[in-house]
Amino acid sequence: MSLATRFTTSLIGAASAMCLLLFPVLLIQGRKVRRDTVLLPEGAGDRRGRFGSDDASALNLLVLGDSVGASVGAATQTNGLAGATAKAIEARAVGAVEWQVVARSGAIAANLVQQLSNHDAASGVDIVLVSIGVNDTIKWTWATKWLQQLEQFEQAFVRQHGDVPIVYLGLPPLHQFPALPFPLNLILGLRSTYLDRRLRQWSLEAPYRVCVALEASDDSLSFAADGFHPGEPAYGLIGNEVARIAALQCPEFLTHTSSS
Repeated sequence: MSLATRFTTSLIGAASAMCLLLFPVLLIQGRKVRRDTVLLPEGAGDRRGRFGSDDASALNLLVLGDSVGASVGAATQTNGLAGATAKAIEARAVGAVEWQVVARSGAIAANLVQQLSNHDAASGVDIVLVSIGVNDTIKWTWATKWLQQLEQFEQAFVRQHGDVPIVYLGLPPLHQFPALPFPLNLILGLRSTYLDRRLRQWSLEAPYRVCVALEASDDSLSFAADGFHPGEPAYGLIGNEVARIAALQCPEFLTHTSSS
């Protein structure tokens, strides 16, 4: 067994043991968080758009997944994940970028196949961005089942669109979320770290698949008003990182791939 495997296994073991020991406290804290946390809406506005010249060929970006994919924490979709990512890609692109959002708040990995069936496939997909895992963390979805559900989504996606790049956002470090009190933040942080490590390992198994690591700072300005979702500046940072990955995965659409 590799060192990385032993470490990830120890993480889930620690989280499970602590969850059992602290269950009454965690139950109370979870209810309080749900009661007290500000419920922010998904980003307003159109769920599809275009950056760049109308005459230029376009890279088609599809965004699937959960509330981060739906830009909760941003005033509009343009200022959220899809818009920030499309802007950052367009800044590097030879042509334009068209984007479409199908993500919804509360989504788990099991919902991705349905989301895929809901998107408008007429314009095709050149790169797909998936934000998933936080709700699976909270619902305590087992990692093996979670990855199987991602595999099922990919099988459906590849049948429709071929081996185009699939970019997964890594799971954020939940222990740093201002909305989560101790020890709830510690338990969920251990769990999210475990799933994130499994996602990173799994992402190496297919050439079209990549995982973008998410980092959170202790600066509350990185978060939206609910202390749980990214604020607009954070969406901008995520978008820039995804654009850097897109420059590596789709060089035929992009320029400046060596200057990231």
